[in-house]
Amino acid sequence: ILIAGITAIYIMIGGMRSVAWTDALQCILLTSGMLLAGVAMVVAMGGWTGFTQGLGQLPVSSRTLPGNTGFWELPMLMSVCLFMGMGGVLSPPQWMRYYSARDRKTLQRSALIFIILLTGCFLLGIMLVGLGGQALYPLQFDQLGAVSPNSSVGSYDQILVVVMKYQLPNLLGNEIGLLLASLLIVAIMASSMSTADSNLHALGALVTRDVYDRFLRPQSTEKERLWVGRFVILAASVLSLLVVLSGSRQDSSLIGFMEMIVGLGLFGVAFSVQLLPITIDVLFVRKGTSVAACAGLAIGVVFAFMFTSLFAPLVEWVGFPPLRSFASFIGWVKSALPVHASVWGLVPNTIVLVLISTFTKPVSEEIRLRFANDVGM
Repeated sequence: ILIAGITAIYIMIGGMRSVAWTDALQCILLTSGMLLAGVAMVVAMGGWTGFTQGLGQLPVSSRTLPGNTGFWELPMLMSVCLFMGMGGVLSPPQWMRYYSARDRKTLQRSALIFIILLTGCFLLGIMLVGLGGQALYPLQFDQLGAVSPNSSVGSYDQILVVVMKYQLPNLLGNEIGLLLASLLIVAIMASSMSTADSNLHALGALVTRDVYDRFLRPQSTEKERLWVGRFVILAASVLSLLVVLSGSRQDSSLIGFMEMIVGLGLFGVAFSVQLLPITIDVLFVRKGTSVAACAGLAIGVVFAFMFTSLFAPLVEWVGFPPLRSFASFIGWVKSALPVHASVWGLVPNTIVLVLISTFTKPVSEEIRLRFANDVGM
């Protein structure tokens, strides 16, 4: 609740500038935490030799697909790796950041630094923690095959928090280690802020400029639009907070909260990726129409949602028998071809975009040229 309140307040006061500054500070904390956690893991296992020996003792399921949970089958792994990055790059908040860059060189340099930094943090931090954590904190199972409550972790998706909490004090000393571990765990929670503030800011701007200013009150003043955007940010924050609180009732621990952030992140990617066909058409093909773009996007979002983990609980809550049968069919399709929900949305999205563009009137050449000049194409 405190994080949601602080996030909403600094966006409403500082806008894009506050988002940029807080994200920069959180980036420093998060990248430092990932790299330190990797070092702590290797040290905790007795150096690189002990680390490699520990990995050799892991069960086959820990070193092969689909992993211990059975979730990461090859189609799922490849589709998440491919579209997770695309979803982040194509999301509306990222588009707004592109336009805020000082010049093209700054944007290109930022993209290069991002690729190098993210890859380094994965190879030297997260990958070491993910592999070594399975040897350092083996899961314990009860007679029914469920994870025992005596296990240090409930699933290996939680291992980063556990390593920082228990191993950083051993690496850096009790006082400094606990202080740094606390800061880094807060930084991980702050990563939800860095995602939320960008999306809330973009949502407020889109609703204000594209809906309120264009359709509801074109004669509105800048001050009026500013307050409308602030109201949208506040309302979206409250709604999101209610969703988080309702979803965290079963597990109120910090680790459960982190796991929920990961799930919601994958959920959001399924929708952001639906902008991919439109983006490719705008930048390279330039054959689509506005009607086709809107229709394809809507169809893609609906199909993607049907293949997310929230669709089945929603159907159960509605309780409509034919809809339950349809949800069961969707579950069977997901098990038969385990790919990320974004893929299931992209297929009909692309088909609808191509078909409707064939039979609808495209944007005039004058508008196309004006757009190309505006973005420097």
